[in-house]
Amino acid sequence: MEGEIVNKEEENKKEDKELEKREDEMVKDIVLGVIAILYVFSPIDIIPDALIGVGQIDDAAVLVFGIQRLYRAYKIHKEIKNKD
Repeated sequence: MEGEIVNKEEENKKEDKELEKREDEMVKDIVLGVIAILYVFSPIDIIPDALIGVGQIDDAAVLVFGIQRLYRAYKIHKEIKNKD
C-alpha cells in the first residue's frame, strides 16, 4: 500500500515535469510566431522586397513559419487544457 502511494507521487512528479516542458514549448512557439509575423510587417528585410519575387518569397516563408508555430502553440494549449 505504501509503495502504491510512492509510485503515484513519482508518477505525478513526472507528469508535472512533462506538463512544464510542454508549457515551455508553447511559450517558445508563441514568441517565435509573433516575431515571425512582426518580421513580415517590418520594413527591414533580409531579402529586400525590391527584388521582385524573391523578396516576397522570404516574407511568405517566414509568415508560414510563424503561422505553423502559433498553430503548434494552440495545439499544445488544447492538450494542456484537456489534461486538467
